[in-house]
Amino acid sequence: MTNQLKGKQISILIGDIVVMYSALYIALVVRNFNFPDTFMLGNHALMFTYNIAVWIIFFYIAGLYNLHLAVNNSRFIELSLKSIISCTVFSIGFFYIYPSTSIAPKTILALYFSIFLILHLIYRYLINQTLKTRAPKTNIAVIGDSKQVRSIASLTKKKPHLGYCIKFILDETVVSTQNKENIVEIINNSKEFEKKLIKDNIKEVIIAQNFNNKENIKQMLFRCLKLNINFISIIEFYESLLGRVELDLINKTWFLENFNRINNSSYNLLKRIFDVLISLIIFIISFPLWIIVAILIKTESTGPIFFIDTRLGKNEKPFTLFKFRTMNIINNNQRPTEAKDPRITKIGKYLRKTRIDELPQVLSVLKGDMSIIGPRPERPKLVSELKKVIPFYNIRMLIKPGITGWDQISGEYHSPSQTDTIKKLEHDFFYIKNMSIYLDISILLKTIRTVLNSTGV
Repeated sequence: MTNQLKGKQISILIGDIVVMYSALYIALVVRNFNFPDTFMLGNHALMFTYNIAVWIIFFYIAGLYNLHLAVNNSRFIELSLKSIISCTVFSIGFFYIYPSTSIAPKTILALYFSIFLILHLIYRYLINQTLKTRAPKTNIAVIGDSKQVRSIASLTKKKPHLGYCIKFILDETVVSTQNKENIVEIINNSKEFEKKLIKDNIKEVIIAQNFNNKENIKQMLFRCLKLNINFISIIEFYESLLGRVELDLINKTWFLENFNRINNSSYNLLKRIFDVLISLIIFIISFPLWIIVAILIKTESTGPIFFIDTRLGKNEKPFTLFKFRTMNIINNNQRPTEAKDPRITKIGKYLRKTRIDELPQVLSVLKGDMSIIGPRPERPKLVSELKKVIPFYNIRMLIKPGITGWDQISGEYHSPSQTDTIKKLEHDFFYIKNMSIYLDISILLKTIRTVLNSTGV
C-alpha cells in the first residue's frame, strides 16, 4: 500500500519535470519566433537543470507532493503560487549573481515563469481531478470492526484521491448488518465475505481483529491465497495512511518487532555526523542574529537572555536546555504556556512564531544531549505525570530528543491535553520505527515550510 502512494507521488514528480522542460522549450520558441537549434536548447537546458532541481526541492518543502493535499481548492492554488514565486526569485538570483552563468535570460526567464505557471496549474488540476474521479481505486475489505476501521473508512471516502475504497467489513459479532452511519457495508457471514472478495475485485484485506480462535476465517483466508490478494494489518495500513502509529492497536510485542533501528550503530554514527554538521551550519549562519535577539530581549524586559530549564533526554537522563527567553520573569508562576499568554513579551511572540527562540538548542545538539530530529524533550515532572496515564510514554525517550521532529511537521496543532499528547506520542513512535537519514532530511526540509507558514510567508 505504501508503494502505491509513493508510486503516485513519483508519477506527479515526473510530470512536473516534463512540464518544467516543456515550459522552457515553449519559452525559447516564443522568444525567438522559431524552433531552437540543438546548441541553444542544450545550453539553456543545462543551466535550467540546476534550477529545476532546486524547484523540485521547493515544491517538496511546500507539500505539493503530499497526496492528502492533492485537492483542487484555494489552499492548493495558494501553495503552488507561493512555491513558483519563490522558485522564480531563486532563479533570478542564480542567473544574475552567479558569475559563471553563460546566459542572462531576462526575457526567457519572464516567459518561462508565465508559461510554467499556466502549464503547472492546468497539469495539477487535471492530475488532482483524475486522482479524485478517474484514477483506479484499490478495493479493500476489512476483517473486524473498530473505531480505527470507521475512521479509515471515513477518511478514504472523504479523500478519494488517495486511491482506496473500502467495500465492506466482516464482523461476525453483529446480529444486524444495517449500517446506521452509512459509511461502508457490514457483513456478518464469512462465506458471504469470501464470495464478495471475488465479486468486488478486492485487492487488499485489512486484518483488524485477532482471529486465531476462528477456524472458519482462517480457512476462508487460506482459500483466498490464489486470488492474489494482499493481506495487511490495521496497524500498518493506519500508519502508512496517516503517518502515525495508533496507540490502541499496539502492544509490547510490536515494539520488539519494530524498534530495531535504535541500536543500529551505523545509522547512529551517520545521524551524529548529520547532527554536528547541521548544528554547526545553523550556528555559524545565525550567530549574528543571536546578538540582535539578545539586545532586543534585554531592551524590552529585565532578566536573563536565555531561558534555562531541565529536560529529560535519552533514557530519561536529565540535561540543561537553552532557549531565548520569551516571557517576563516578574509575576511568572512557571505554569504551562497558554494561548495568548500575557507573560509572553512582544519580542517573545515573534521569536516563538518564527521558532528563533529555539536556536540556542543547537548547543545541546553539539554537546550530544539532543539531536536535530527527534521527539520534543519534556520536563521531568510532566514526564512523571504522563507515564502514569499514557501507556508506553517512556518509550519515546529511548532515543535523543530533537529540536524538530515528525510531529512538528505533521501540520496538526497539538495542545497540552491528554488526547493531543497521545497524538504526539503516535507521531513519535512512527518516527522511531522508520528512522533513517532520508527521513531526517525530509523532516528538516519540511521544517522550513513550517517556519515559513508561521511567519505568514
